[in-house]
Amino acid sequence: MTKEVTGPSPVQSTSVAKLSIIPIGEIKRQPKGVSADNETLHVHELRSWIELLYRQTDLIVFDCGSLLLDTNAIHLATLSDVTLLTVDAQRSKATKVQAAEKVLRDLGITYATILNRANRDSVE
Repeated sequence: MTKEVTGPSPVQSTSVAKLSIIPIGEIKRQPKGVSADNETLHVHELRSWIELLYRQTDLIVFDCGSLLLDTNAIHLATLSDVTLLTVDAQRSKATKVQAAEKVLRDLGITYATILNRANRDSVE
């Protein structure tokens, strides 16, 4: 059983209509339109908030750093219904992509791989 949600909401409004964010971990710079007043929330504190948000929203998107470099990304993947592994066709190394896919498979996480910035030369 998950503990009850208490304290101020970590949800922050943005200048984009119907878009709110929850900063996770350390924020080096605030996105335009986001207030820096709230403290950041750590992933281990998120489970209760996610359960509450599932009842209030249509879609929750977690945007995070590299799966292999940021442990928060792995924790967020375990809290997600599906994980999108975005691969930069211009810069990503095949061995790193395979390692990230292995982490997701080993954890039993449902995922899809998206090839970003691809052109004919990068996919042939």
